[in-house]
Amino acid sequence: MVKLDAADREASGKPLASEVNVYLSQLAASVVDADTITDLYAEAGLGNLDITNLNGEHLRELQNTETPHLTAEALRRLIEQKMREVTRHNIIRRESFAEKLEDLMIRYMRQQLSSAEMIAELVAMAKEVSAEARRGERFDPPLNHAELAFYDAVANHGLAKALMGDDTLAQIARALVADIRKNLTVDWLSREPVRAKLRNRIRRLLTRFDYPPDEERAAVDLVLKQMETFATEWAPTA
Repeated sequence: MVKLDAADREASGKPLASEVNVYLSQLAASVVDADTITDLYAEAGLGNLDITNLNGEHLRELQNTETPHLTAEALRRLIEQKMREVTRHNIIRRESFAEKLEDLMIRYMRQQLSSAEMIAELVAMAKEVSAEARRGERFDPPLNHAELAFYDAVANHGLAKALMGDDTLAQIARALVADIRKNLTVDWLSREPVRAKLRNRIRRLLTRFDYPPDEERAAVDLVLKQMETFATEWAPTA
């Protein structure tokens, strides 16, 4: 459980408590035998498995492994690595995938899923996470990774998606990225008056597209939170 909690905190960018770091260090030391560290992926028979190209044959091989628990754990780690890669700037999708993976692991630890069932669920999730990198391509024109993150930020509230539709929400996302990047200042992240001005800009833009008023405040909050993930890349030079 400590290992799982540590992995979840790492995936969400949270720091590890000192006692967790000590435990993990001790755990790593415990798998050292004759100066050789056990390779989890090799032990599980996964080698250099590419989770972006899993198929039915791979699933059958994984389910018939002699070390199903190791295979499940190795798959979980591979999925977490891919999750961090494809949701690096998207807090909505990162939290969604993390919750789904956590739910699977809890069900597995409670023996609500057999090893074969767990591996099948993980393979299905691996495909879903891998497809995330291409999700923006379904829009016309396609959304890049930044626009897709802001699309999720404005589409994640009540009836907004049902009332407005994907095309309009995609237009809002494109407009948000263009407007935000053009109007950021050096101190936007640290000064509340500057953030207040950004909130007003976001609110006016949403109003221009007739965004549902009841969902507006939550959407503005989430857009600002999403902006913070781009702080380093988008920070203007003094």
